[in-house]
Amino acid sequence: MVEDLLLPDPSELELNRRGMVHGAFAVMATIIEGSASLDYLKNDFFSIIYTMVGHFELRLEILSLLTRNWKNVVPYEREVVKLALLWLDQSGDPLDLLSFVNSLLKYNMTLIDQSSLELFVKKICVISDDAKIMSVLEMCLQIFDTVVRYGHLPSSCISPFVTSLCRSVNIEKLCDVSVLILKNEMQGQSGLQCVQALCAILDNPNNA
Repeated sequence: MVEDLLLPDPSELELNRRGMVHGAFAVMATIIEGSASLDYLKNDFFSIIYTMVGHFELRLEILSLLTRNWKNVVPYEREVVKLALLWLDQSGDPLDLLSFVNSLLKYNMTLIDQSSLELFVKKICVISDDAKIMSVLEMCLQIFDTVVRYGHLPSSCISPFVTSLCRSVNIEKLCDVSVLILKNEMQGQSGLQCVQALCAILDNPNNA
């Protein structure tokens, strides 16, 4: 079984174990890509991916295949959301992770509860504020844009959301898109809160 190849064996050298894990993931990917109907295997594969520790990139690849590039996460939407939130707090390729989060939100916004969306936005705000790489900042803005277009920004996220956009607007390459995202949000129900958040930033002497 594929699962047997992923179970730790103390007798195996670490190098051999890594090769076995990569081989097991390759087997899973081949089965998923070649199966017209994999309902009887999907639960088992998802369970393996969900409970495993480490191997972020490999697990992400299999999850993408299982969910048809994040367009069909049912019936695992809650578990996938939990994984995404967990991975945002851990190390890994930030671009792959942020791209995953953006697709998850874009194609499944109606399945994501407001408390989870709140956590997503706040975590992305932190990543955006701390980012030193342009591509990471651009990906964070894509996620902000996705939330504004396809969802409803939780009121508790307005302040960090506006603050993050006020940071990115000072970067020439990101200025126009930052303004557009904020403008789109202000045209919705959160317009007044956005204005209040902007005023709070202007009134804060630490921002002088």
